[in-house]
Amino acid sequence: MTKTLEAHDNLIREIFEGNYRFEIPDYQRPYAWTTEQAGELLDDLLAAMQDARTPATASQYFLGSIALIKEDQSPRS
Repeated sequence: MTKTLEAHDNLIREIFEGNYRFEIPDYQRPYAWTTEQAGELLDDLLAAMQDARTPATASQYFLGSIALIKEDQSPRS
């Protein structure tokens, strides 16, 4: 079976409010951020999502690429 890679523009809330289960695969390189850096990212994401609730303040937020991998026949999303 041939695997394909598809790219899509998604809203942040579609990913974080969806039915995804986030796991770090064994082959992933070690995480290098500190707790402070991770907190700043989460605060920034929360602020962007709150701004998006009001059409007058909504703007696009570019997070970058996120690889979401779903295993074939896996019950997880």
